[in-house]
Amino acid sequence: MSRKRKMASITSAGLVFAMLLSQSAVADLGTEQVKAAEETAKWVDTEYVVNGDFESGADNWDINIPKDTENWLYGSGAEKGYYCIWENKTEEEKDVSISQTVKLPAGTYKLGIKSTGAAGGLKLSAGEYVSTDLNASEWADDQSKWESIETGEFTLDKESDVKVYVSGKLAAWNKGSAIDDIVLYEKETDHTDSSEENQKGYTISVNQTEVAVENGDTVNLEAKITYDGKEVSELPIVSNDL
Repeated sequence: MSRKRKMASITSAGLVFAMLLSQSAVADLGTEQVKAAEETAKWVDTEYVVNGDFESGADNWDINIPKDTENWLYGSGAEKGYYCIWENKTEEEKDVSISQTVKLPAGTYKLGIKSTGAAGGLKLSAGEYVSTDLNASEWADDQSKWESIETGEFTLDKESDVKVYVSGKLAAWNKGSAIDDIVLYEKETDHTDSSEENQKGYTISVNQTEVAVENGDTVNLEAKITYDGKEVSELPIVSNDL
């Protein structure tokens, strides 16, 4: 084998070794970065749900309740002066619902609501996408003590009409189930520039010199690692221990 071929073989082997040495750590770091990004996803309060705080009474809401079920949209005692409250003064369960349909662009969303009283049996829903039970709880005049509940997230691939609603059954002799602050949250879009010249991450380069190598010679290969254009001396250690 010629000296140049020996040198090329050693250089190639060194490059593979350097890449393999760092590949695991870089991959693990990338996984942790993705997890961190998911955990810190930003949700933005939108105005797609109109009058979700009931400050304008029943405006924009379609309310469906039995005639013998008490309904107010002008309660008092909460931080905000108005909320929706139902009361069942009969021996039978009663079906109730309140809804509005909103037009949403493509994106990822979730719903939030506040509730108090014996709200068990009611659900907060977004069309057929997600649905979450409202927890039964003791009545609280102080709205800061109301239950804050959110649905899971759902994703729309295109602009869609979505029905936002609370529905279910009021238990017999229910003395008051109240809801307020129905909000639709949207996951903020990541506007990171993904073009090749603006991508950030690790780069590994191996320096080689045109030197003759004899069989048995020791060759030192220098690998340089950079992150976002800055040279780093070592890769971070990512622990898989729980």
